[in-house]
Amino acid sequence: MDYQIIGKSLPRFDGPAKAAGETKFLADCVPPGGWVGGVVRSPVARGVLRQIKRSPAFDWPRVCFVTADDVPGENCVAIVRNDYPALAAREVNYATQAVALIAAPDKDTLREAMAAVELEVDPLPPIFTIADSVAKKEVIWGADNVIDEYRTERGDVARGFAQADVVVEGDWATGLHEQLYLETQGMSARMDGRGGVEVFGSLQCPFYVHHAVSVVLGLPAEKVVVRQSATGGAFGGKEDYPSILGCYAALLAHKSGKEVTILYDRTQDLLVSPKRHPSQSHYKMGLTKDGKITALEVEMFLDAGAYTTLSRVVLQRTHLHTAGAYYVPNVRVHSRAMATNTPPTGAFRGFGAPQAIFAIERHMDLAAKTLGMNPLDLRLKNTLKTGDTFPYGQIFKEANNADAVLQKAAERADYYRKHAEYARQTGGRTRRGIGIAIALHGGGFTGAGEDKMGSTAKVSFDGEAFNVYTSITEMGQGASMVFPMVAAEVLGVPVERVRYVAPDTSKTPNTGPTVASRSTMYAGKAVQDAAQ
Repeated sequence: MDYQIIGKSLPRFDGPAKAAGETKFLADCVPPGGWVGGVVRSPVARGVLRQIKRSPAFDWPRVCFVTADDVPGENCVAIVRNDYPALAAREVNYATQAVALIAAPDKDTLREAMAAVELEVDPLPPIFTIADSVAKKEVIWGADNVIDEYRTERGDVARGFAQADVVVEGDWATGLHEQLYLETQGMSARMDGRGGVEVFGSLQCPFYVHHAVSVVLGLPAEKVVVRQSATGGAFGGKEDYPSILGCYAALLAHKSGKEVTILYDRTQDLLVSPKRHPSQSHYKMGLTKDGKITALEVEMFLDAGAYTTLSRVVLQRTHLHTAGAYYVPNVRVHSRAMATNTPPTGAFRGFGAPQAIFAIERHMDLAAKTLGMNPLDLRLKNTLKTGDTFPYGQIFKEANNADAVLQKAAERADYYRKHAEYARQTGGRTRRGIGIAIALHGGGFTGAGEDKMGSTAKVSFDGEAFNVYTSITEMGQGASMVFPMVAAEVLGVPVERVRYVAPDTSKTPNTGPTVASRSTMYAGKAVQDAAQ
């Protein structure tokens, strides 16, 4: 198809203002007279909360103080489950967990008030590692510390291992990863004077925040409005946490009647915000002597932290990627997200797939070494081909992309020559090496998630320009440029005549969250349909 706009390299609409430092982020939008909020946090990882002591030396009427007793709705942050308390009431389950909130007219007063609070907590033995959680050294979640788990079995695993000439086993682990977006977490809230609340801040998913605030304040959906401020990066780190921070700001605004803004400094952000889930896995792989995989058995664990948050969907993605880009005729996978007394982990670029991809690719290297094969040759022998079946039953219908990608990468890297040359190195303090790996990644929600999402967009004409309304946020990835390009292509107008409208839940339809590399594919299709 001959596109007029799609595929062209166009200047981004938001580029000049950002390059000139004119874009207003949340910190630039705090109104005169607005109050600032802070969070009183647990000093211990696990314990029974006995008392929140407030020093009589401080003049408490100068500030607004909120505890679990002040929550007008349900005391939870509604994400995947409602297990995460907005404010701890009887127990704390990780260090830095929120116990109370304070809003003050200025930072100095807030600092004084925060220093005048002391928490009395009876410590309990905490669980800090996946291994201790699996061993149930302390049971901190349900009956077995398993927050979520999935199992997949396809083919005859026992027969597959019996057919193998060699069985290779290995243990793999990944740690916490921090997104380190340039703009730290921040949310603002104010009551609208009609019994409703308006929330404004740096976020990925407006309707996630909308739902969480509605639940914690006990308000009907039409009484809650969430708007996105210019967002300085996210990478998954602002998928669920703005729901938590939005609840804090909304609770303070509700009790104080003031517009309250909570802005984290970098230290706070690093201490409390979600990171990529640490993982531990055991891989057992059967192979013939010429390198064909006959069977694969995987035990995969993720460290979920103290509450569910996004661990269910992250674990699903990990589970589905355990076999990587390879065809495995006989496979058994058991994956679990384990509870620990650490801050809840969350989404981060690929949300769960990188942990599995790392493990399967390192295991392929180990298998190649065991068989005395070149790592690339082993991969090429086992890549998914057209018509192959994934472990979970989906048929691979595309062309043999994995082979083509590997071969092109090897050609451009001069892989075979360098691999042979570097293998001959001896002695010396410095040596060179070369590795090769391949990854696949599912775009959009897993299973029938996209079919059930009902993603919608709206396009209107105001006499001068066409306006595109979606709940997909611009956070640096280019959605505010892509959607006008899609609409302009359909409408047959210059892209300058199409405007991207910043998400506002009172005006923009629910196009689904800005996650899972789904914006261009799925939201873009909704924009195309609306423009048509």
